[in-house]
Amino acid sequence: MVELEVEGAQVQAKPRRRGSDARVDHQPGLVLHATPWRETSLIVECFTRDYGRVALVARGAKRPTSQFRGLLAPFAPLSFSWSGRNEIKNLMRVEWVGGLVPLRGNALLAAFYANELIVRLLARADPHEGLFESYLQLLRGLVEARRILSGVRGIAFTDFTAADVVRHPLVARIIDAYEKDAEEIPPGK
Repeated sequence: MVELEVEGAQVQAKPRRRGSDARVDHQPGLVLHATPWRETSLIVECFTRDYGRVALVARGAKRPTSQFRGLLAPFAPLSFSWSGRNEIKNLMRVEWVGGLVPLRGNALLAAFYANELIVRLLARADPHEGLFESYLQLLRGLVEARRILSGVRGIAFTDFTAADVVRHPLVARIIDAYEKDAEEIPPGK
């Protein structure tokens, strides 16, 4: 607070915020969804620990020499830096943090479903640190759940095939591709 004296009366005024005040550095998070924007950019929906769901514009992300190329994929633990005061912020830097095993098959489809739920049910800029930690546990658990729970009596797994999918032909083709890949890879690899 800054105190000003105006015609004998003291007035307290808040100092003006500068553009640098709206900068966030090294915020852990994951990409939920990316949408093409203009010719070379992406609008990336991220789920971060301290800021909740955040929309970021990655300018030039589709260019071959972009620093963002290959990093803005769902389920990759990242560290985001952004600036801006509008609803959609400018992505300044992103770094891969690592620590999660890549998802495959039905675990990948379940994770995409969880991403859609977060995008549709959470408001932007509404932090949910507990939900963020639960989301990370979900992603870790999807990798290990079948291996850990396969011998537990009373637990069954349902594997969906392309015939079970009626929503969209592309989803059916994705499931076919994962089923074909699973047949080619020996068990335990």
